[in-house]
Amino acid sequence: MWVLRIDKIRERTAGVYYNEIDSIVWRHNDFGECLVPFADEIELASAFNDPDRTRQLADRIAQYMIQRLKTESGELDILYRHEYSRCVSSWSSAKLPYYLNGSIFPPLFRDTIKKKIFSSLDTAAYVELSAIIDRYESLKFTIGLRSLAQYLFEACFDLQARRAFHSAGLDKEAEEQCFAKKSDDFWRKKQEGFSYSVRVKALSDKK
Repeated sequence: MWVLRIDKIRERTAGVYYNEIDSIVWRHNDFGECLVPFADEIELASAFNDPDRTRQLADRIAQYMIQRLKTESGELDILYRHEYSRCVSSWSSAKLPYYLNGSIFPPLFRDTIKKKIFSSLDTAAYVELSAIIDRYESLKFTIGLRSLAQYLFEACFDLQARRAFHSAGLDKEAEEQCFAKKSDDFWRKKQEGFSYSVRVKALSDKK
């Protein structure tokens, strides 16, 4: 229980957040270093090189990322509302023929705007995941990367799993057994669909 409570505190004090202009900003420690989630745990696992500890950490990171997608749904909803409001304003001020009312056009773009924002892979959650993988790579923690890749793949974080497999020296095996030699574009679209469904469901569950 105490360990779980410590994890929750770390999640709130590490990672990135959206500032008042919807930009992604890193939290820093007193030395100006980015506070990467799980950074200390990754270094400890690398030092101890214990298989069970390594697997448990990879599992926790994968579960954290799923939860991170859910929690950022509220922030993305705010961004979506801002973007839609800008769309309404643009059409309202547009010079159109007298027989056209600009207010009829924004609803036509509502679903497109929502899908673009809620399926995005350029969000706080994915910035954090990229930094987590960076930490594994900087430590040359190969066993950890292999374990992380497996858990990320099972959790549907396909692009990041692919990167971790390649960094761990399992690129040939991964392409043959997991990715069927399909392009990043294929897996990006699949992951965008997964991200969209997780976020929209989380937002719906909050209401």
